[in-house]
Amino acid sequence: MSRLSLSGLLLGGLLWAASAPAGGLPHLEWSGAHLAAIDPGSGRVLWSLEGPAVLFRPVTAGDQVFVSSRSGRLLALDARSGARRWVFRSGDDWIYPPVVSGGVLLVVARQSGLYGLDAADGRVLWHRTLPQEPTEAPLALAGRGAALALFDGRLLAVDPRGRTLWQTRLARPALNLSSDGRRLYAGGYDRRLRAFSVEDGRLLWATGLRERLVLPVVRYHGLGIAVTGRPALLAFEPASGHVLGEIRLQADVAALRRDGDRLQLRLRRRNKAVDYRVSLSAGRTNDSRAGSAPVRFSVVPAKEKLP
Repeated sequence: MSRLSLSGLLLGGLLWAASAPAGGLPHLEWSGAHLAAIDPGSGRVLWSLEGPAVLFRPVTAGDQVFVSSRSGRLLALDARSGARRWVFRSGDDWIYPPVVSGGVLLVVARQSGLYGLDAADGRVLWHRTLPQEPTEAPLALAGRGAALALFDGRLLAVDPRGRTLWQTRLARPALNLSSDGRRLYAGGYDRRLRAFSVEDGRLLWATGLRERLVLPVVRYHGLGIAVTGRPALLAFEPASGHVLGEIRLQADVAALRRDGDRLQLRLRRRNKAVDYRVSLSAGRTNDSRAGSAPVRFSVVPAKEKLP
């Protein structure tokens, strides 16, 4: 197993060598300032990383893993070995998880704005200042580019060159953006979940929630799955926003992830992360058909850790 430190990586030091998995890319297990790459076949830890600051959700694109943090640095690592490929420093504190659009890595920093980087070597292709700070989980792929949410209520989409594709403004800021290719989903401080067209930013629907969205929406079996701060897990109709089912949870949610045909949930119980597998019943799986059926959730302890 390879063990790396974020400070060591930034100085150019790889502390151990790592071996690649026999097939495919490793799963990533992430919590706080810790990141580990797990061989999906054997379950062996291939490499791990400890950061001096809290790490944001890692992003995999091709054979690279991009790791951002509250230290103002973005690392590009080899997914199989953990070896550093390059480091980007924004000069301020937080860099949020990036997205890749049109071959360009789009990166948003809390204070210095939006960057377009060459994903291969980290070169800055362009930089755009922003009129306001970004919100929580502020960046998501959207159509021909990426959508970005700001604290002044602006929601905009930019292309891989940083040019504005569309822009709209909400009474309250949007947060926790995600996209399914057709719709951009956004939570809000007004406890509403909204869907926008990724092509032109038109509002498609808005649904009231008991509490605000705390994680980006995940698509699963044709449904939208959302986590609210109640805490609760709910399923909704992507075409209309109609809520089909909801279940209260007994602990705060740390992560929600779809891994192939599995939907897994990580809860924090007494400062310990516990993983659960989520299954749905009685819900239909084709969101283009008329009508909808109630959805029931089953949440049981997972046999495998959430990658």
